[in-house]
Order: sequence, then structure tokens, then C-alpha cells
Amino acid sequence: MSYSGPEFAYIQNVSNGEYLEHHATKMASSYSTPSTLWRIMQNSSGSYFIQNQDNAEYLTSSASQMSSSAGDDQKFNFVPISGSKYYIQNVSNSEYLTSSATKMSKTAGSSEEFTVAEPPIPFND
Repeated sequence: MSYSGPEFAYIQNVSNGEYLEHHATKMASSYSTPSTLWRIMQNSSGSYFIQNQDNAEYLTSSASQMSSSAGDDQKFNFVPISGSKYYIQNVSNSEYLTSSATKMSKTAGSSEEFTVAEPPIPFND
């Protein structure tokens, strides 16, 4: 799927306004660098690795844990909705990130919509 957003971004759930952060077990209520700053890197298969810039770990297909290395389980597609809104779908299990940090969803709906945008400059530490 095509992603046209920034390489370094924050990822905010549309339904609850919370931010994806470096701990896979919770979301953050506000944007804070580097815990909510992510690097989105296209890989050779055309999907993307999503790496946190605080701990250098990658999102995985389980959503309840992170990985120190990038492999098939860490590949995601960004499914465009509109503007900077995307569904973020894991390649290995076809499930979507949700508004809950500890689970994935088999279907894409309003709880699975994320805004991917450049962080404010200067970063808020």
C-alpha cells in the first residue's frame, strides 16, 4: 500500500486522540519526543517497518510487544483513508492497529484510523 507521509512522524489514533508510544502496552495522551516519535521505513517488499525513536524497537504483529529487530512480523502496510489518515495493517497476520495498545483487529473501522503527521518543530521534549 502506498504511504506518502513523513519519514519521522507521530501516529495518533483518531477515535481517542492518543499517540502510539514506545511501550507496546499503552498509548500516550499527549505528544512527547522521543517516546511518541516513529521512523517509518519502506523495506524491499514495499511494506514498512515502524521504529520508535526512543528505544529503537519495532512494532510487531501482536501489538502487545516490541522487537529489537526488523523481520516479517514487523512489516506493515499503510492503507490510505483520506489526507494523512491511514489504517495500519500488519503484513503477516493482516490485522490492524487499534485504539487499544494491546490488541489488533481483524477488521478496519473507526477505532483503527490513525493520523500520521510530522512532529511539531522544535520537538516538544
